[in-house]
Amino acid sequence: FLVYRSLTQPAITNADILKSTDVAAMVGGGPVPAGVVTDMFVQGDAVYVAVGAPDVNQLPGIFSSYALFDELGRIKGWTPWQRVGGSTNNIFGVMYDGFAGNFNTLVSNSANPATIMTVKRTLWSSGDPTELASLSALLGTEFPLSIAGIQGMVDLASTTTGLINQTTTPPGQTGVAWLIATSLQQISIIQSGARVNGALVPTAGDFATDAQVFKNGALGTIPLTAKVVTISGGALGNVGPITCAEIAAVVGVNGNSYLAVGGVGGLAVLVRPNGSGWNTAMGIGSGFVNLTNDMAFKNVGSFSFVRKLICDQNYLYVLSDSGLDRIDIAASNFATNSIISVHLASPTDLPGVSAGGVLLDMLISQKLALVATNNGLFRVGNGVNVASPTITGPASLAWTQVPLPQTLPPITFMFPLTATGKSQDLATGPGGLVYFVSGDIGNNRSRMSRMSVKNLTGNLVDATTILPLNDLFIQNSPSFFVNLSGFRNLIATQGSRYLTSDRDLTVPAMTALLPPNMVIGFPQATLSAQFITIPASTNELVYLAQSSASGSWLLAGNFGLFVNE
Repeated sequence: FLVYRSLTQPAITNADILKSTDVAAMVGGGPVPAGVVTDMFVQGDAVYVAVGAPDVNQLPGIFSSYALFDELGRIKGWTPWQRVGGSTNNIFGVMYDGFAGNFNTLVSNSANPATIMTVKRTLWSSGDPTELASLSALLGTEFPLSIAGIQGMVDLASTTTGLINQTTTPPGQTGVAWLIATSLQQISIIQSGARVNGALVPTAGDFATDAQVFKNGALGTIPLTAKVVTISGGALGNVGPITCAEIAAVVGVNGNSYLAVGGVGGLAVLVRPNGSGWNTAMGIGSGFVNLTNDMAFKNVGSFSFVRKLICDQNYLYVLSDSGLDRIDIAASNFATNSIISVHLASPTDLPGVSAGGVLLDMLISQKLALVATNNGLFRVGNGVNVASPTITGPASLAWTQVPLPQTLPPITFMFPLTATGKSQDLATGPGGLVYFVSGDIGNNRSRMSRMSVKNLTGNLVDATTILPLNDLFIQNSPSFFVNLSGFRNLIATQGSRYLTSDRDLTVPAMTALLPPNMVIGFPQATLSAQFITIPASTNELVYLAQSSASGSWLLAGNFGLFVNE
């Protein structure tokens, strides 16, 4: 059985040793942008730092970066520095409680460490009154249990094409981050943060004042002070339960961006009467600037049971239970439903998947497309580029199954980590890392595994593009990472902690915080887990991730919103 692993090849020359300029050595991809580091610690695969006295136009707080591994478990890169802990306090000391998932901080009311007077701790709750409590309450009102609460949520970072302003000098000085909550025939667009002089300022405090509600599927006039816009009815009524959202953007000075949402009844896109959206290069300003009051949702295509939307390289990829399609955003007119699209896959186009098979998840990056199904994981074939204009159908893609040691056939969910924080960059830079769950609900079991994705810039897809990490329980027998015991269909990681949703429908909704001392071969990980139970809730959890703006962990479901801050 595995006891430990090490690198046995010694460094012989200078070229064998990492330099400070090597990507693998640059934690966070470079210096912490917020300012001088006042405290630092390492836990698990993550590096955490505190900033007490921020640089000009920056905000203090806690920030972290997570290691990206190659197939042998060697560090090949790092995720970008991201705020964690849900706070912009002046923090001069920080400690992480890995078992409870909370940060303990030494906080000053100024940039002077001599004025430290407060010790704070993050908690799992409906939110801090000075942070996201108002948003939790608002979403509880807009998404009541009578319409099954929140049925989907997506975090769109401030670096998302279509949100960030690319016309400033330097680019990115303004723009916003969005959270989009979805439910039965309605969505809420939440401004979770806004860039001011380049620094991302999380939205906190009062979300309810000037929150706008539009009930005919179209926008009205939005005041600059609004932080939440809720839209229902109209074309959204035809979508029914809405489960996913994405910004479909065409890059370029004159490119247009659109908000697309999908669900059981199909796909709808927010569009102006002439078929345009908003200018991609200008992005979205604070207070929803560049969204106009003549925009309305239009039903497009003939999709149903849409599970996920991803935009990459001017294409919108639409994953449904029964197919994967690629829409040419620039060539389509959403206002008239003139859609230029290519069908990329049905279950029967994937080797070993039957006509009754289901497509469960996808990741798209550059040339690469990954599709998770009830019978394994598939990629485009060797030498294939999923974004090539010459692709005419499934036969052009030569779908190939990805060998994954000792996983269960259904791959239910994939959680990517990249050097930019955007899933579309999985196959760029140093390449990315994907955590995924394979689960068997009939036998109440699931496993978490890991795979490394290589850089495809200038390279072709081949058998080495995606490789499982060399996780071993028993010598020479590659395996999954950890056994998750019962059936669990969501996972998320912050480098030092792993969270997974519990699917026991006989108890209130809960999330398992896996133990921080978990290593490869850890048996029955959830038996040693700390369970986060949402009080007085029902039992459906649909979203588990970290806010890119505030750094707070967000749990969403038919109960509303639960956070750690």
